[in-house]
Amino acid sequence: MSRKGFPEVEQQYIDHAREQTLTALTSPETPQRLRRYYCVDTDYAGASFTRITPNPSDAISASDLLATSMLSVSIPAHSVRLFVEDKGTRKTVRRLLEALPDRRLEDAKGKHFAPMSDFYEFVKANLGQAGAADPNPWVTASKLTARKRPDLFPVRDAAVCDFLGLADLRDFGKDWRVFRELMRDEQVDDVLDDLRDDLKDLASSSPCRVKSDKERLRVLDAALWVHATDVDPAPCDEHEARD
Repeated sequence: MSRKGFPEVEQQYIDHAREQTLTALTSPETPQRLRRYYCVDTDYAGASFTRITPNPSDAISASDLLATSMLSVSIPAHSVRLFVEDKGTRKTVRRLLEALPDRRLEDAKGKHFAPMSDFYEFVKANLGQAGAADPNPWVTASKLTARKRPDLFPVRDAAVCDFLGLADLRDFGKDWRVFRELMRDEQVDDVLDDLRDDLKDLASSSPCRVKSDKERLRVLDAALWVHATDVDPAPCDEHEARD
């Protein structure tokens, strides 16, 4: 993979991903699905993934690993020790985090691909040490990098990649390129704004205690996931029981 910039992706993949994204964002059930996903009284991670503290800007902490594990992945014990206790690993993580661009994915340029790739690949390597249950933990690595920089790294959940038609690309850089194109698309941008407004209105008139993400990329990711996995749009059982 070239490290000079985001890799090229055939237009057919971008067009299909855009069509699927617009379908998910404009579905009348998506605001209700997101309400459930972001309700603090459910077992969904939405209300906590980016909010659990501390979230240090220069380290991967135990709270980062906890937040990541809430997205239905496991962090190997050896990896926990490396990220939290090993001085050499922590030093490298600090250097890689400091090298990341302070910008959103849609604003990232070709020169930013290398530091993004360096951080992702280092995290992935330390999650897939010899003897680990998952020798290629790309999903976990994507979720952990998204926890650290939620405006820059998409979660790349397997269900979302399948829904967008990206699974056969098998290339994190190409996935990032597609997500960057989605975030730059004017129509996607408009309907994402509408969806966030709809969610806000729905939350204000609902007994659900909703804490949604501030980052646009995270809301896009969440909307795609709740649509792709067919999350129940009904209010959570906790509130139904109270009624």
